[in-house]
Amino acid sequence: MKPDIAAYLESWGAELQARKDRVRQLIGSAHWLTDGHHKEAILRDFLIRYLPNECECSTGFVRSVNDQEGCSPEIDILLFNRRMHLPYFCEGGVSIIDPASMLATIEVKSNFSKETLDDAIENVKKVRSVAMGRTLTLPNLWSGIIFYEMPVTRDLESAISTLGEVLKTHFPLNESSHCLPTCLILGNNFLAFPRVVGGKIKISAFNGCGRAFACGFCDLFAAIAPQLGGLALSGFEEWGSSGSFTRLEKFVE
Repeated sequence: MKPDIAAYLESWGAELQARKDRVRQLIGSAHWLTDGHHKEAILRDFLIRYLPNECECSTGFVRSVNDQEGCSPEIDILLFNRRMHLPYFCEGGVSIIDPASMLATIEVKSNFSKETLDDAIENVKKVRSVAMGRTLTLPNLWSGIIFYEMPVTRDLESAISTLGEVLKTHFPLNESSHCLPTCLILGNNFLAFPRVVGGKIKISAFNGCGRAFACGFCDLFAAIAPQLGGLALSGFEEWGSSGSFTRLEKFVE
């Protein structure tokens, strides 16, 4: 039997989806207040298995001691390196850290919609703004947004059109474009990378063919490894543009 890397990567997403669904399979549509926390915990548990030992993974906040107003909203998944700066607080899975130790943040949402996307991007903006602080310099920070589910009525073009609309609202005339999210995982099939090109926001989007979770995580690991003294890895966009995935480019007008 030959190795099948594509199937292996697909199994990452399948594992997350299976773990997410187990509780609902038992309780059906019964109201469950901790549903969102459960999904965040599943992702943290998965990431911890692959992240370097030097990378801490928790929920929490970022604040700067140099700015009394500079505290972020709560971050669903916070990755940091305590060797760079000791956390101010670290108990019960909650951490409060200095921007100097930040490696990555992830916002976790159950379902994709314009409203949940708007909320997630607003949080990313606030977190990256606090990370930048009064120095107006941004750490090498990977900021992700993960949606577990995409409506069956959504295709890649529809999802990216909505993303463009929301980005235009949050970044008029590309103001604060340094606060753009790095990567969005849109269900298990789609992912998107917004960035500024030629003074405009450009979205590079891909149909991950059932491997969106794995592709997004690979991009995250590639961003973190060099900061912890590891080898520089290829981010997803580099090998995702090889022709294996359907690609969509869109400028936010």
